[in-house]
Amino acid sequence: MPLLAQWYDGNRSDVTTHQTNWQALRQLLGRSDFIYVADSKLCAQDNLDRIAEHGGQFITIMPRNFKPVTAFLEQIREGTDIPWQQQLSRPNPRKKGDEQHYRLFQAPQPWQGHRIVWVHSESKAALERGNRDRTLDKAEQALTELAGKLGRHRLKSRQAIEKAVDKALGSAHPYIDAQLSEHHRSERVKVGPGRPGPNSRYETREHVTFELHWQRNDRAIAAARRTDGLFPLLHNTDLSPEEVFLAYKDQPHLEKRFSAGKTVLQVAPVFLKNNRRIEAMLLIWFVALMLLSLIERKIRAQMHEHNIEALPIRIQGSRPRTSSTPLRISPSTSALSQRSSSATPAHQAARAGSQRSPLRTSATMLVSMRKLTARHRARNRAGVRDRFPRAAQRRAAP
Repeated sequence: MPLLAQWYDGNRSDVTTHQTNWQALRQLLGRSDFIYVADSKLCAQDNLDRIAEHGGQFITIMPRNFKPVTAFLEQIREGTDIPWQQQLSRPNPRKKGDEQHYRLFQAPQPWQGHRIVWVHSESKAALERGNRDRTLDKAEQALTELAGKLGRHRLKSRQAIEKAVDKALGSAHPYIDAQLSEHHRSERVKVGPGRPGPNSRYETREHVTFELHWQRNDRAIAAARRTDGLFPLLHNTDLSPEEVFLAYKDQPHLEKRFSAGKTVLQVAPVFLKNNRRIEAMLLIWFVALMLLSLIERKIRAQMHEHNIEALPIRIQGSRPRTSSTPLRISPSTSALSQRSSSATPAHQAARAGSQRSPLRTSATMLVSMRKLTARHRARNRAGVRDRFPRAAQRRAAP
């Protein structure tokens, strides 16, 4: 549920906003013992100390460039086994009938007085392996194309070729060993025009050719695979490793509000130049986002009250959906009343009572907000055409 909004410049770093956000939440809730869950931008010493000093709790992910993380991953690459302490499984929200498997390990050594929980995700490991394989294939394809261009155009010196090889390897550089071999050939050439004669002069010219060879570093690839799917969680709570992990996994659900702002509410583009007007427009969008959240909350409460697991109210068809996000609510207010008579008793109970159910009311509110957003965008475009008529005429020209 969105509670607060603050506007910053576009070049403002996220790491500098967490203290302000946490302090605002503290004043709003009147307490400081809530758990503040955030991404790796929270993991700065100033942010963590500020929250801990005021009795707050946090859960965040540690960046890979931190010394405890790099040292631990280096040990794993060298062959050290992790004594996993717990295993758990969760349903895969993106694939029905599939499960995601995790392993947990709490590091014995804390960092700055805070505990570290290492997590291994099988789905994350498979994703990282696939990304690495695609990166290797792309790099080898680039090297193949580069090998056929050696000695031509700008690829005639060793320095230029080595620079091109580094660019072709990219992020695959640690996993591919490339060797550039150099071959010299001498040739005796006559100096000057005309046919060779007894008085002709000759000179020796040196010709250099290059040949590129490469192969995959299987040892480096195997070492990297040992760290696939690993990520560390840093916290100062009294929760168990499993509870810390489950609390952190709720963060992606909260960030889905950003997708609603970029799709349903269409936050961008904004045809405004004055900062005060931009802030006012963002405030309107924030209020609309709160309304969307309240609509979803009301629909979920009604579904729970009437034991409804899915609502077949989609624009494309009537396939039921278990989640009631704003993007999946049909804008047609008659969608509920036009369902077939084969509806379950639970669905019939949801339609019983008043002629205009809370679900239909929520869908109608969503339609009104969509129309309001579309009307505002059209008004903005019209204002731009009035201020820049020549540009609008050029765009409209065939």
